[in-house]
Amino acid sequence: MAKRILFVCSGNTCRSPMAETLLRSMLEARLGRLPSGLEVTSGGVSAVPGASPTVQAVMVMAERGLDLSTHKARQVTADMVRQADLVLTMTRSHREALLKLAPEAAGRVFVLNEYCRGAAGRRTHGRLEPRAVPGDGSGPCSEDQAADPDQPADPDIADPFGGSFETYQETAQAIEAALGPVVAALVTELAEAQDAAGQPGEDAGTRDPEQEASGS
Repeated sequence: MAKRILFVCSGNTCRSPMAETLLRSMLEARLGRLPSGLEVTSGGVSAVPGASPTVQAVMVMAERGLDLSTHKARQVTADMVRQADLVLTMTRSHREALLKLAPEAAGRVFVLNEYCRGAAGRRTHGRLEPRAVPGDGSGPCSEDQAADPDQPADPDIADPFGGSFETYQETAQAIEAALGPVVAALVTELAEAQDAAGQPGEDAGTRDPEQEASGS
């Protein structure tokens, strides 16, 4: 599975590195390991290269058993956007900034909360129909993954910078909730790719060697 996923926020010191770390953790929990060939990174549209993550972001991730302390901020470049298979931003303004950098990447750049929510679909007469995300077509969502019409209209995940530990906790929880459909889509894509290639699933490597020998 060769895929590059890029998360983007403002300074790359809290939201996007938390999203990067959480996605890795959620995939490892679901599959037992990070899929080979999958690259998950992050950057900021106004980052100070080399800046450390905020103390609160490190603490929030540490509560989940995840280490964000060694992260260093990166400034997003046009090449980073062009080379990514999927770019997920924290806000609409981040998406707009990236499309100015690399307009040809419009079909791969989404606001995280729009990827499988409001702007990727709408209900008409009780039926979910695709709706274009500005600049391109709809997000790659199934009807089950798509938006709940009761969700708030604002898809932006607010910047917790300068806020309390509790504010960072709320931000991390919002990111985790938004990543659920992303994880589901990646797991499905991986399974389909393995089926097409005639390969065993990701969990095959976790079987007991004695069971393999006995054919069970």
